[in-house]
Amino acid sequence: MLTRITDPELFARPIVITKVDFRFVAAEQLRGRGVEADIVLEPMRRHSGLAVTVAAVLAAERDHNVLVLVLEADHVIRKPEEFRDTCRPRPRGGS
Repeated sequence: MLTRITDPELFARPIVITKVDFRFVAAEQLRGRGVEADIVLEPMRRHSGLAVTVAAVLAAERDHNVLVLVLEADHVIRKPEEFRDTCRPRPRGGS
């Protein structure tokens, strides 16, 4: 999944959410792929709502106009180019 969201033209620095027990594994996997990311820890298993909120606040602190994309690690994306096209910013209409 990480390789699909590391294009700096489309995505800001990733924020990875994981549970405390896997923080070192996640950090090592990020290093192994050469990906710089922030890691937010879940307070307990299967209660990621709070961690997602913290990640969204962190993203908003970087850029107050940010759009946050939340993905689970096991998503299957069968058409990567369509995924990337969907993530591209669209011009905003206005009056």
